[in-house]
Amino acid sequence: MSVTRAVICLVLLLALGLLMIRLDAKSLSGDEWGNVQIEGGTLEGMIAGMASAWSQHPPGSHLIMYGWIKIAGATDFAVRFPGAFWAVVSVALLYALGRRWFGSRLGLIAAALFAIAPDLILYGRMEKYYSLVVALALASLLWFDRTIRQPDRRRLAVQAFFSLAILYTDYFAALFVVGAQNILAILIWRRSPAILRGWLTSQVAAAALFVPFAGIAIGQVSSVAASVDADLASGWKAIAAKLLYFPYAYSVGETIFPWMPAAIVGALLYGGFGLLGLRVWIRRAKAGQLTSPGVWSLTFLIAPIAGAILLTSTWLKTVPLITLPNHVLFALPLFVLLIASGIDGLGRWRALAVAAAAVAIMPSLVNYYTDAQFHNPVFVTPSRDVLRFIVENSLPGDVAIADEASGVAYYSEQWNVTQPRLLAHTFGSDPRPILPQLGERVWLVIVGRDRTRPAEPDLVQAWLEQSYRLVETAGFAEQDETYRAFKSWLTGRPAYRYRVVVKLFTRP
Repeated sequence: MSVTRAVICLVLLLALGLLMIRLDAKSLSGDEWGNVQIEGGTLEGMIAGMASAWSQHPPGSHLIMYGWIKIAGATDFAVRFPGAFWAVVSVALLYALGRRWFGSRLGLIAAALFAIAPDLILYGRMEKYYSLVVALALASLLWFDRTIRQPDRRRLAVQAFFSLAILYTDYFAALFVVGAQNILAILIWRRSPAILRGWLTSQVAAAALFVPFAGIAIGQVSSVAASVDADLASGWKAIAAKLLYFPYAYSVGETIFPWMPAAIVGALLYGGFGLLGLRVWIRRAKAGQLTSPGVWSLTFLIAPIAGAILLTSTWLKTVPLITLPNHVLFALPLFVLLIASGIDGLGRWRALAVAAAAVAIMPSLVNYYTDAQFHNPVFVTPSRDVLRFIVENSLPGDVAIADEASGVAYYSEQWNVTQPRLLAHTFGSDPRPILPQLGERVWLVIVGRDRTRPAEPDLVQAWLEQSYRLVETAGFAEQDETYRAFKSWLTGRPAYRYRVVVKLFTRP
């Protein structure tokens, strides 16, 4: 085995280790257990779940997980395993892409940095479509390189398959990866009508195969567009925040606060490497034509980031700033490739630079595994801890009312919990139907929400506060005080102290 193969194998083992360690340590987030609920049922139920816009992405990952859950079960470890698998595949594909475009040494640097990238570890192993679409996007780019350089019917057909697979997995990737590929192909082959006709025919055929799902897709997108606008949705302040947040999240990650010294040093270091890499790419783009890797790298990095900022600042203003990086996670490997390009250009200093880049993101990884400094507290909602606390402290005859976002109902069903009895109630709805079922003691589980805070207190909570006596309150996943102050300043609204609050009421 050559040294290069040995190194890439070690890199892949590193990626596998980081992705698999404590895979089920955190409770499933709301999107995760929501996916398990629709994927663990029938095909008809899964389609209905997507048609009702509960799931706001295409069915590709749902179909894969539907089959996987039937084989492996629905434990937290089992449902997260496919994400970790696709993330490791993505590391291998980035090495192949970097080697093809810039040489094997740069490919190794990119793969090594991608294997430890905080955002890959954060999102790559979720029970979501993220790592699957990253793998598909990288495979599509690799094949795009082959198709452009030696077009034939077989390559065009495979390219159309990748386009269709991406379209059935993620709308943003279909828009910014497949869309950019089509624009580049038209520009490259504008003077070769026969080849261009073959390309367009294959791509149109792929699009036609998406028509059966188009109605559901329109409903999903319309549902998102019609939701409540997120904080910092539009305006120059929002655009500036989004422009800054992308490189920050892609470099030091989303599990370290930006005012921490380690975050500042890491962001500056990666920013310097990024500027060096940008200079390399621009030089390659100027020296070559439209088939230059420099042109392609710039296109497939800039298009999704700029496009996501534009869309979420105009039409899809309901998408929170904090979720933008994961919506276009397929741009992360291109960002890592940019950093690797800057490091590779440092000559004899490159080994030291790789070490510095690795050390710079260690605090983020430590925070991730210890549940600290998460920018989005949704990912550390301690659903299992909350349910365990209620079960251990409940008495016969107790009932519980839980906000759906808490995940208590999901884990209660998974664990076959019968004590206390969980009442079905949608927060904000009329509480009168459940009032006759209340006993001497009632557990109320409330989830911290910034955007919907004006809608609280919930009607059932207000009724309990008037008719019962509050005897105990417990908070879970307390938020950092500085983080809360910063979020309040940024959004202009109060920030919750605890992600989940449990209240016990008794009859007076």
